[in-house]
Amino acid sequence: MTTRFETVDDILGQLLDFHQALIDYYQRRASSDRDERLRMLADYLVERQQRVAAGTEGYRKDADTSRRETWFDKVPDLDPLPALRKAMAATDADQLLNAALELDRHLLGIYDVMRREASHGELHALFEDLHSQLEQEQRLLATSAARMRDL
Repeated sequence: MTTRFETVDDILGQLLDFHQALIDYYQRRASSDRDERLRMLADYLVERQQRVAAGTEGYRKDADTSRRETWFDKVPDLDPLPALRKAMAATDADQLLNAALELDRHLLGIYDVMRREASHGELHALFEDLHSQLEQEQRLLATSAARMRDL
């Protein structure tokens, strides 16, 4: 599903809301779950979402006002609820990891659409940078998850 006519600032705000919803959920899992490996993974995912959110906030603050006010047509749905449902269904660390990777793929797809639709080179670069940051975080997650399996 897509939304019609959103500004870049609105999109970045929705992305921040998406990351905050994940941070809140992962914090709850980290503090309440009995499975130690799942708690460790949830703690890591909190830190990871905080890094990604900080990067997004940095882009939002640094972007020129005219770029933040640029309109996009047909913005992909940024509602975190469907993605959160999958994470909430996770009963072990492997399922939570798979849900986190699925969330990444969802966001990477959104960034792909946004950079294709970007009317200015700066906006294309913005969504390219967000895409690259998330890809890097995805690689770090895979490495960290492998280390957690060895514990």
